[in-house]
Amino acid sequence: MTVVQKGMKRRVPLVVLAMICGFLASLVDSIRQNDQLVLAPRMLWYTLIIAILFFLFVLLLECVLAWLNREPETYRNVSCKLREIFSFKTSKKQFALIAVVLVLCWLPYLIVTYPGVIWYDTEQQLLQWNGQPNTFTNGSYLSDHHPVFDTMIFGTFLRLGAFFGSADRGLYLGCIVIELVTIASLASMILYCRHIGAGWRFCFAEMIFFAVFPFTALFSMTMVKDSLFMPFFIWFAMIFVEAVRTQGVLLKQPQFFTAFLLTALLMGLTKKNWRLHRAYMLYHLIFCSIFNYT
Repeated sequence: MTVVQKGMKRRVPLVVLAMICGFLASLVDSIRQNDQLVLAPRMLWYTLIIAILFFLFVLLLECVLAWLNREPETYRNVSCKLREIFSFKTSKKQFALIAVVLVLCWLPYLIVTYPGVIWYDTEQQLLQWNGQPNTFTNGSYLSDHHPVFDTMIFGTFLRLGAFFGSADRGLYLGCIVIELVTIASLASMILYCRHIGAGWRFCFAEMIFFAVFPFTALFSMTMVKDSLFMPFFIWFAMIFVEAVRTQGVLLKQPQFFTAFLLTALLMGLTKKNWRLHRAYMLYHLIFCSIFNYT
């Protein structure tokens, strides 16, 4: 009975979170149905259904993660060979191996999407770069509606391609560069997960997910501010987590402190609303470091 009670107490925050998410979903559903917020009995059962689905999904995810992190007592021959090839130990060889897997799996998408993919936002940024009228300006200046740094990067690839005879090829080159940088960040993240104690099956599943899930590949090879921002966020998060784990000792090393500042700067330049988030995370990092030293 004591074990059951402890288990129930651990689930109380999850139940509360599920109810909150269900209620918020019911508000959105009400607005979608009536074009305004209308309190109706439908919201009650809608809240309960979403809360139950949310709760069950989290429990299922916990079971899956627990299984992925569990090391079996015996291994099959195929599993042993895979573990020999993909050890996920931090090394240049493992980094290159994971990167090659992702490149090969993403290559068909890269070929099919030639000469690259851009979003509406990127189109407006390129018009600004060329001095043409767009949604945000008359073309005489660069708007900060989207990060100017992103506009400069995208515009540089555009002009580089135009210099060699095809602006499309320049944009395609930009998509390839963003894809390769993203692959490097994902490969380093997989290795870091193993470094901090994630199970082998978890890391292998992580690699397979990134390799075969189409939206990851398509998003990562799209020339848009969000895909440019993502690799720097991943690297920043890794350094942030490790800095907290080491109680700030990591940042005493010049190379990691420089990488920390550089990734933070690049996040601020590639996505405007990250400035507030970055300040929040830096505050907590400083607070944790002071708390652990005192």
